[in-house]
Amino acid sequence: MRSKHNELKLFKKAIVDLNTRNRLKKDMEDLAEWIVGKYFKAWPNREELIQEGMGSFNDAFEHYKKHLKEVEEGHKKLFKFNTYFTWWAKTRIEKYVKINKLINS
Repeated sequence: MRSKHNELKLFKKAIVDLNTRNRLKKDMEDLAEWIVGKYFKAWPNREELIQEGMGSFNDAFEHYKKHLKEVEEGHKKLFKFNTYFTWWAKTRIEKYVKINKLINS
């Protein structure tokens, strides 16, 4: 786990550097795997849910950039990107599971 300071430094670099952004995305894929394993064990296709969670990476990335601006302006408290991504990924996976349960029932 990175410290808040190191993760912030990595995120700021990822804004301007595609290789760093891809590295961050790979780290978040590991986190998406963890989320699926912890909260969605009964789902038959783990890879499907991991991909769904990763579909939220760009949204989380863009919203976190806005969040950082508000932090720098003193309006919000700083928290780590992986915390932010976890919420986005888990929320997206939950919606996907609910929709698929409705379709398949």
